[in-house]
This record gives sequence, structure tokens and C-alpha cells, in this order.
Amino acid sequence: MVHGPARQLVDDFGGCPCGCTLDHREILDVALASLPTKAARELRSIVDTADQLFVDRTLPDLWANPRDPWWKQRI
Repeated sequence: MVHGPARQLVDDFGGCPCGCTLDHREILDVALASLPTKAARELRSIVDTADQLFVDRTLPDLWANPRDPWWKQRI
């Protein structure tokens, strides 16, 4: 998602393919919490890189709900 066009980042940062209300980033957090330590560490390295790219390509949303996850507080 973070490697696509920047407009895609603010249009829709994802949605679970199974139809639940989780977005892609929330699913990654669930996976990170559920995986064995070594696998979670390896995935965390990839996710951290993607998160940094997302932060670099977006701006803080001053009107976002501060209780939302950090990635929903970006535009």
C-alpha cells in the first residue's frame, strides 16, 4: 500500500479482504501479536520500514481523533 500512489494513502488505507471492519494496518498488528517471537520480529522489521515510508509520505491530521491509531491520524 505504501509503495503505490500517494493519493491512495488518503483515499483508503485498506480494508480487510474478509469484510470485517479491520484495516490492513490493524491486521498487521494482530499478526504481530499472534506470531511466534522470531516470525514477529522478522515481520516487525518489514512493517517498521513500511510505517516509516507512510509517515514520510503523509502529514499529521490536526483534526483526527487522538484516540485513533497513529496511522488514522495522518493525511
